[in-house]
Amino acid sequence: MRRSIPITDHSNLVAVAALGRAGWYLIALDPRLRPLHRAGFSGPAETERAALHLLRRARRQESHAHA
Repeated sequence: MRRSIPITDHSNLVAVAALGRAGWYLIALDPRLRPLHRAGFSGPAETERAALHLLRRARRQESHAHA
């Protein structure tokens, strides 16, 4: 059975944590999450933490670039 869980950031759908035959992996919808696309994780919580961490880091870099 396959299962998926949406990952949101400020009410925006940015990725999906999906359970496949090999375990949990991330499907990136937001282009900033491309480095994690199809990366494997131990569970949906870890998948979400990694995605949100990468988005926070991208936001910091974007704010420094505009400063």
